[in-house]
Amino acid sequence: MRFARLFLVGWSVKFFFLGCPSLAYGQGISQEEIRSRAAQIAAREADKKAFDSSCKGLKGTEKKACEQIKNELKSAEKAEKKMAEFRQKERENLIRARIVGCDPDTIVLNPSIKWPGFEGFYLELRLFNENPFPINVETATKGYGTLVQNICPGGSLSVSVKMEFGDSDYLSIPLKAIARLSDGTIVTSENYYRLDRFNSWERTQYRNWNIRMYAPANYR
Repeated sequence: MRFARLFLVGWSVKFFFLGCPSLAYGQGISQEEIRSRAAQIAAREADKKAFDSSCKGLKGTEKKACEQIKNELKSAEKAEKKMAEFRQKERENLIRARIVGCDPDTIVLNPSIKWPGFEGFYLELRLFNENPFPINVETATKGYGTLVQNICPGGSLSVSVKMEFGDSDYLSIPLKAIARLSDGTIVTSENYYRLDRFNSWERTQYRNWNIRMYAPANYR
């Protein structure tokens, strides 16, 4: 019984950290961020109270105008919240990608990337750009298109492709690295991976791809 309790506690802690990438990868929320967010909430609540009090007693067209302004403010607040959620997701993706050698602000990750978890099968691929120019990596699998843009020369990061339980038992994952050189020349390199539901000894397959391209001799 004691072992069972310890096992459940251990998995609860593991689930908590996996569910909070900012904690799992040592990127905690700073006190400055918390104070800034609290100030934004307080200001928004104060504006709402002031707006509600100023609309009391209005009639006719003034009341309609007040309702229109209120709806516009609500729409703007929803859009702001949606953008904040997108930025948070973007930040978490950059943390999970474990970027090395590049400025994270210059990397663009596909927001649809699903990172390894408890359900499904995954290919987690570590990409190494061994070229003197930046590259993009794309795949036709599952409609991802471009997985990542602007991996800097000498930089590396991780991406992930998920096999859902509803997918076929064999998932082909063709990958193409693309670079456009300063003279307009396009160079590419291709690789191919496969997930096999019945031949996977673990749910996540970890692979490395050292990407080397052959640029024209006159490229500098």
